[in-house]
Amino acid sequence: MGEQGYRRHPDQIDMARAERCIRQAGLVSLVLLAAAVPIGYFVLPLVFTFPEALAERMAFAAQASVFVLLCVVVAIGMVSTGRRFSAATSVGPRRALPARRSPCGWPSSTTPSSRR
Repeated sequence: MGEQGYRRHPDQIDMARAERCIRQAGLVSLVLLAAAVPIGYFVLPLVFTFPEALAERMAFAAQASVFVLLCVVVAIGMVSTGRRFSAATSVGPRRALPARRSPCGWPSSTTPSSRR
C-alpha cells in the first residue's frame, strides 16, 4: 500500500489492493506466531528457569502482562491520535437530535418499555 498510504483520502486508495495487503500482513503474522509459539515452548525452559512458588509465578505473570498492556495502550493512543487529526472528523462538533421525552419525563431510550 505504500508508506503514508493511510494519510490519503479514501477516494484515492485502491481498496482491493489495500485489502490484499492487510490480508497478506495478517497471514504473515499468523505464520510467524505459529512458528514462535512452539519454539518458545520448547526452547525457553532450556534457557530460562521459570518460578515455582505461587507468589513468584503470579509476579512473573503480572510482569509479562504489563508488556501486552503497554502494546494495547500504545495502539489505542495511535488510533485516537489518528482520529483526532483526521480531516474527516475535523469538520466541527457533531450534534445529535435531542432524545424524545416520554410522558413521565424520561428520555425514550431509558423507559422500561423500550428495554429488551
